[in-house]
Amino acid sequence: MVEDFYEYDSEAEFGKSWDLLSSEMKQRFPNRADYVQNRSHVFLQHMDMQAFQYDVGRFLRK
Repeated sequence: MVEDFYEYDSEAEFGKSWDLLSSEMKQRFPNRADYVQNRSHVFLQHMDMQAFQYDVGRFLRK
């Protein structure tokens, strides 16, 4: 799921990445359209991202 989330982000499919957020994260970002607009603004306009790279590490629960 994490890889799908970042794959959607790398393709500027922010609505699809919002769909993958946990219910806790959706409480922080309850409006899908606002999330998409803000994410798009940050990555595509503010930061002028032209390339996207990520690394999914191992998460250990205690």
